[in-house]
Amino acid sequence: MATLLDVVKKVLRACKKNTSITAFSDNDDSQYIVDRINEALQDIYSLRGTEIQADSSFTVTPSTRTYNVIAGLDLDRIFDWSVRINDPDGDIPLQVVTKQYIVDRYPLYETFEWDQPQYVYIDNNKLAVYPLLKAGSANLTIQFSYPAQPTEKTTTTATFPWPDMSYELTYIKKYAQYKYELSKGIGQPLDTAQDMEAAWAILTAKFTKQQRPRFIGYRRYGRS
Repeated sequence: MATLLDVVKKVLRACKKNTSITAFSDNDDSQYIVDRINEALQDIYSLRGTEIQADSSFTVTPSTRTYNVIAGLDLDRIFDWSVRINDPDGDIPLQVVTKQYIVDRYPLYETFEWDQPQYVYIDNNKLAVYPLLKAGSANLTIQFSYPAQPTEKTTTTATFPWPDMSYELTYIKKYAQYKYELSKGIGQPLDTAQDMEAAWAILTAKFTKQQRPRFIGYRRYGRS
């Protein structure tokens, strides 16, 4: 797999600049290229979003309706397909709805208890369950997934998860080259932009053909 240093050197070579660097610096514009590479990487992560995810969970205790989960997490970005009760005999999917859906149908939503929850919804920046877990029951664990925040690549040895000739790396290199040529007034930025856009079009077609899982913010039931 290509390293960040490999990709920076290829961009510099395409721009007919010195490629004998061993570290990144503002003095030779290599740090500028690193920053553009991370911008392009963010584009791809956004496009591929569903493949880059993190998992978390919270413990459901008897007679408790709402739960704090991860500080700072936009709860609307949780994948609704991922919300489930962990069970040794097989995870149990939960239906994700809006609070209004619960309020309209279950007037006793704040107090009604049962053997296990059936719904999860957002209430005042917390996750809530309905029905509440029955008093005296053993705790349950609800697991969920959400888009992971990608980490910027900063070190020379940082690697990319794609082959060197992939459309992902092609887009990254062409994006960084285009931005560099444009900023310096060198090369043929319009030609580079065409190559960049061609790679992006292929990536877009590739990933929009796949079924994209819904976020809680775009759930089917009780959509607000």
